[in-house]
Amino acid sequence: MKRFLTVFAAAVVFFVAADARSAPHTLYLNFTGDANFPEFGSSNYNTSPLSAFDASQLDSNFGSAEANQIMTSVFNFVTADYYEFDLNVTMTKPSSGPYQTVGIDHTIATWGSGSNQRWNFGKANGIDNDPDDVDHGRVFGGSFGDWSSAWQGTNSTVDRWSYAIAETTAHEAGHNYGVKHPYSAPNSAESAAGDSQSDHLLATGSTGLTPEERTVDRHFSDTSYGVLAANLGLNSRTLTNWAFRNPNDVKAHDFHINFRSQHSSLTVTSELGRDPFGTYAVTNMGQTTIDGKTWYEYEVEWADGNGVEAGALWYSGIKLSGLSSLSPIEAPYVIQPLQPVSDDLIITDTYLTDANGDRMPLRPRTVSYGSGDLDSAGTLSVPISNDSDEPLVLRNMRFRLVPRMIDPDTMVAESTETPMSADGHTVSIFEDILFPGDITLLPGEETSFALADFNNWLAVKLAEAAGGGGGANDSDLIEVEYLEPSTWRDMFPSAYIYGTGSVVMLNQQVWDPELEQFIFTDVETEVFFQLSGLPVTLPEPLSVTMFILGAVALLGRRRKV
Repeated sequence: MKRFLTVFAAAVVFFVAADARSAPHTLYLNFTGDANFPEFGSSNYNTSPLSAFDASQLDSNFGSAEANQIMTSVFNFVTADYYEFDLNVTMTKPSSGPYQTVGIDHTIATWGSGSNQRWNFGKANGIDNDPDDVDHGRVFGGSFGDWSSAWQGTNSTVDRWSYAIAETTAHEAGHNYGVKHPYSAPNSAESAAGDSQSDHLLATGSTGLTPEERTVDRHFSDTSYGVLAANLGLNSRTLTNWAFRNPNDVKAHDFHINFRSQHSSLTVTSELGRDPFGTYAVTNMGQTTIDGKTWYEYEVEWADGNGVEAGALWYSGIKLSGLSSLSPIEAPYVIQPLQPVSDDLIITDTYLTDANGDRMPLRPRTVSYGSGDLDSAGTLSVPISNDSDEPLVLRNMRFRLVPRMIDPDTMVAESTETPMSADGHTVSIFEDILFPGDITLLPGEETSFALADFNNWLAVKLAEAAGGGGGANDSDLIEVEYLEPSTWRDMFPSAYIYGTGSVVMLNQQVWDPELEQFIFTDVETEVFFQLSGLPVTLPEPLSVTMFILGAVALLGRRRKV
């Protein structure tokens, strides 16, 4: 069965189906110290013991207030860096379960003297694609001020120390989640947008990262984002914006969406800032059995606030989490459809109510789309179907393969050409796929849009993987190679697929507030949605050269079948 969401005509509601596991991965930031912290340093410096963080050792003018500010800022910055992944960042030691610990203190890791003196700012115990392992990272906060005047005198500010420590923390944690220094290199789209290697979290001294560049906010590169998305999972798997219209001739006070899911519990939050309603509530309406499968019924109700005037557009948004994870495609040994994932979200009703709580006579219409189908030939398609009782027209559908999540607030008409990330950066576009013209769907009909071929994508990725390598430390200059085998992962065909287009409803009755009367007209609605890609396991770059030859032969045979 396909995994479906429903697109509503004339407006912006967004659903976010989270790639949540039974328990998200956990990153523990240890500022309290640990005499038995693991030792994985070098002959020049030790990672153990871990001292309790003391800000006065960074700057003698710092006290407990500054220490708390730095620790809080580090936590907030690292949380923001990993916000879009299935990861829980905490400063409280977990009571159980595997998790990664990054120990952070004020100590200095340095060796040599004069022109031969070197500093180390952080170290991971490995480059590991298994986020469920018990991994450790280490950050030497005092190394920054001992190394450079960028943290001395008037430059010794809470913000500058916080960014340096936080971004090194995210850097070392990233190694333990599978990303390497070479992944900090910008691709052509990032370079064209003005994103340099030193803007990226996996940049380090050997890539040219300067002291000043360590004192500001950085982010993961597109390459690192794809690897983290595959290894950690994405916090949000489906995001959708629409613009709803109140077609009635009186003000709507409440709005309701009813849907079915095969998940017995879901977490629902409202995240879009344009919502005119003041509150929302979620009710579990029981369960039903259809074709031998159990479905759980839910209702989301938005109420209070300003409501929606007659004939007016409004924006609403919700986030649904608690859905199952996606299993990676093991490449290239098996090319086969994904096993069915019960993440269908079937919208059964949408309606508005008036000031008396009565259902209003007119309501938004619907069209449904799937979250992506991968067939046995390796073709990924997005199906769109008409589940309404009237013909609908799809117009000028467009799908862009993008390397990271687009901020839902920029998934609107005025931002169509310049989608932005949550941290305000232009999102690169790997491929822009256009389906110009109109496609008419009668009630019950479905069409499908083929977007990517797994065989072609895999051949390109295997060639890219041959250039792997990189160390697991963050220093002022020296690159320390970490040679333990690991497996590189990525998302097919990209971290997200961004779809846009219009849904045209023919000859609809709507209230025209300017004419102050009902009219019958074609209503065109712009639709904006994001679907996550599929995680794929790729071979270790260190041993991929001979593997490519076999893979090319295998894929060639597959194409002939």
